[in-house]
Amino acid sequence: MAQTPEERKAKKSAAAKLRRLQDLEGARAKGRAAQARFTAAHPKQVRASVRKWRTAHPEQAREATRRWEEAHPEEVRELWRRPYKKNPKKVLEKNKRWAKTHPKAVRAIRERYEATHAEEKREKTAQYGIEHPEQRRVIKLRYRARKHALPDTFTVEDHKFMLEHWNFSCAVCGRQEGAKLTLANDHWIPLRQEGCHGTVPTNMLPLCHGIGGCNNSKQGKDPHAWLIQRFGENQTALIEESIFIYFILIHLRKIQAS
Repeated sequence: MAQTPEERKAKKSAAAKLRRLQDLEGARAKGRAAQARFTAAHPKQVRASVRKWRTAHPEQAREATRRWEEAHPEEVRELWRRPYKKNPKKVLEKNKRWAKTHPKAVRAIRERYEATHAEEKREKTAQYGIEHPEQRRVIKLRYRARKHALPDTFTVEDHKFMLEHWNFSCAVCGRQEGAKLTLANDHWIPLRQEGCHGTVPTNMLPLCHGIGGCNNSKQGKDPHAWLIQRFGENQTALIEESIFIYFILIHLRKIQAS
């Protein structure tokens, strides 16, 4: 069927438009190639030009950066990782210094992350607790001290040394873990009591926890008054002497390590 003059005209116009678009795309490709060659040959000049433009047009520069980052998430992650791969120690030190001088910004970043990764954080925390029970216990103990604005220097190594020193037994009554008893990490001077040193090696003791356990009985009581009430004055003197010797040993151990 023969085409009408109008159809032939429309077809020619479409073909001409397609050729113009193809020519334009070809010109753009040549321009990009030429720009790439110039950038490779004159990197310092290009960087200086880009910095000058960004300084003169800050809003446009931020918007262009935002669009590029949204379109290239993998490249953005790689750019952030590159300095760390090259010199991780230097990057970590720099991040620590920045975090100390920008506490509000760090808090805001953490809150944004936790708000968007709440479920992921819960799963990681639970998994970490299963894989590292000792570390998890120490982290909780130290967190309690920070809530009271007290020192929190007790470490996993201190926890291991404490258990080994007391032969994995209660520091007060000597009972070991069993079917009805576990060992709890006790703040000898309670965190709420005046004069407490916090979660530090010279304030932590293993106490039995369970039915009739020392930890259950002591709770937040003054240790000396609690010992007299539970064991009497004579036994209290012996218990306090062994605890005092242990704390002296811890103090000397820290001096030797420093």
